[in-house]
Amino acid sequence: MTVYYKQWLCGKIELVRIDYKCIQWFNLKKEPFSFDDDTYVCVCYIPPENSQVYRNTNSELFEFDLFEKINDDILKSSERGQIFLTGDTNSRVGERPDYIDRLNIDRYVDIPDIEPVSNIVT
Repeated sequence: MTVYYKQWLCGKIELVRIDYKCIQWFNLKKEPFSFDDDTYVCVCYIPPENSQVYRNTNSELFEFDLFEKINDDILKSSERGQIFLTGDTNSRVGERPDYIDRLNIDRYVDIPDIEPVSNIVT
């Protein structure tokens, strides 16, 4: 995993650590950004659930829970400053759909009745 940032951030952003080649923590110090607190940025890539990364016994991530690791890191880092989490977590929704079923948006928004235009002049 690679993280790119603009050159003007050199010296203003600090690599805190890299875990398992898929979690990187950076610190943006409150100065020179005029933040109230330091900001800890977690950039992560969590492989898909069925990936060989989790099933290969030679992998350092064999049967490892990256979500739990990130959760623990957030709890520790939140005591020192603000947290910003970004990346590709390949989120799991289990058996539930990853969309809102039967939204019935007309309950919330007035949808005007518009007559279809049948005689368009081109």
